[in-house]
Amino acid sequence: AVVSTQSGHYGRGFDTRSTGTPLYTATRHVTTPQRIYFDITRDEELLVSGNDNGMITLYDIPNGMKNGQEGVVGHSGDVVNGVAFHPYWRILASTSGSRKLAHETQDNSLKIWQF
Repeated sequence: AVVSTQSGHYGRGFDTRSTGTPLYTATRHVTTPQRIYFDITRDEELLVSGNDNGMITLYDIPNGMKNGQEGVVGHSGDVVNGVAFHPYWRILASTSGSRKLAHETQDNSLKIWQF
């Protein structure tokens, strides 16, 4: 399977043998031109995405994609721009931060989550 994004507001999962129709669509909150990453587990069971509202959205692909998002976790008060699953352990890394003016509050942080 391959996941792609368009306009930042959603990701679509495709079977690489038949790319005409998406297998699923996952919505996310992105209104910034900043690059917001997503990741999928090796077993293709979970999809995770950062959002520009400080949240992380986690999707259960085989069971929950038709029902929408599986879980939302708060990371920070800033854009969650990076998310990545560990390839073997049930660990997720997330990063936050964006360019701000000197007087604006910034949250440039890295968090490690166990799930």
